[in-house]
Amino acid sequence: MDALEREYLRDHLNEYYAIVESDDQDHGGWNGIGVTYMQLGRFSCAKKPLLKALKLQPRNPDYWFNVGLLYDKYNKENLAVRLYNRALELQPRHRYSLFNLSIHYAQNNQIEKAVSIWKQLIKEHPYDFSAYSCLADFYIENKEFTKIVELLEPFRSEFRVINRRKDLAILWFIAKKYCEICEYQLAKEIITELYQYESKYFDFPYTLADIHHKEENYSEALTYLEKALIIEPFNQKAQSQRLLLKAILDCPDFLEVLEKTIHVHPEIALKTLEDEIFRTFYNNPKYKKIIRQARTRKKRLSKLVFIDGSGLTNNPFLRQLHYKQLNIVFNYLRLLGFSYIIFFFDGNAYSELEYYTSYYKDFFSLGIIQEIKPNNSSIHRMLPIIAQITKGIIISNKEFSKYTKDQRIIQYLKKNQITYSLNHEGLFLKTKLFSHDVNFYKAILYKSVDDLYDEE
Repeated sequence: MDALEREYLRDHLNEYYAIVESDDQDHGGWNGIGVTYMQLGRFSCAKKPLLKALKLQPRNPDYWFNVGLLYDKYNKENLAVRLYNRALELQPRHRYSLFNLSIHYAQNNQIEKAVSIWKQLIKEHPYDFSAYSCLADFYIENKEFTKIVELLEPFRSEFRVINRRKDLAILWFIAKKYCEICEYQLAKEIITELYQYESKYFDFPYTLADIHHKEENYSEALTYLEKALIIEPFNQKAQSQRLLLKAILDCPDFLEVLEKTIHVHPEIALKTLEDEIFRTFYNNPKYKKIIRQARTRKKRLSKLVFIDGSGLTNNPFLRQLHYKQLNIVFNYLRLLGFSYIIFFFDGNAYSELEYYTSYYKDFFSLGIIQEIKPNNSSIHRMLPIIAQITKGIIISNKEFSKYTKDQRIIQYLKKNQITYSLNHEGLFLKTKLFSHDVNFYKAILYKSVDDLYDEE
């Protein structure tokens, strides 16, 4: 869920609260509050308003369904199923209850019951795609490939003009199913249309490249890969596939492109050593030089990276993007190629300890966040010492030299501390290690945020 959608839901929540404040018996208002809380992922807040709506209007099947859905979120399957069935007693064709029941049937190996409901829902609600998608997955699992086309093509014919995000998602689902069953011509027709409608999505040109590659249309595949890499120039898989296609096509700029991939991720160039297609380049002096550069860069990026977390957690720009600011930075650094990343915070500061333990439990358990709590010392004194002992890199804007008189540490910081700039333009590390243009690193930052929302 993006920030705009979350803000939209919060506005709705305020509107529903205004309704029940003026009339405590307004069951629609209480139901609206509960449903909105569920949409925001705040299930504990949803329970009381949903139950109050149900108490005020016990003959409403939607309210029984909503409470059932809430218990589904809590994995109380038996109770959820009873509530769905209660909604169906009040309205036998209640489609949301029927659909959720079908999912439970499918999960409990009662597949015939599930399929029967899906077919029934498709017949009664031909414009709701939920049942289509479940039935398509069932046909793929059972290798009934002809049935998939028979099921999905009539639905696809309705999309003469794409005019909503939902339409886009449905057509993309259909295209992916066609790719799974090797109906490449149908898949290409759909994805080409999607790409013309919305050219900013990496997956559209990338999938077209993949289809052309499988069909051995290597020039077309390379064309679409180049388009995909304009959108995500840091995508390692696409970069690797472009090298493969350039080698197959014997493109004269192969070595030039190979050298550029080192600055995306050195592993891309090093993987060419594992593939027979690149064997003709192995004795080329320039190729050998590029591989040496890649190994040197990989060694540098494989060092421990220490970050003073307090310099990032309060940044207003990162806070606008997501409330887990350190996750954004972690994803960003991983996309840049760093392997071992550790955030430090001052364990003597209670407020920082509370903040980190509230939002970053996973990072703590994995050792990605650690606290420094030495005797009468601070993170600013200890972090450079830890970096020197472990031969690591520090990413921080702090002037650590102020906190030490040890010349060895001061000299180490000059070589191994990376400062950064962070504002509405993006996050940029001030080091010769990264030499792409500004847009490249802005794209990586926003990809790191998107990945975080995808994880949720």
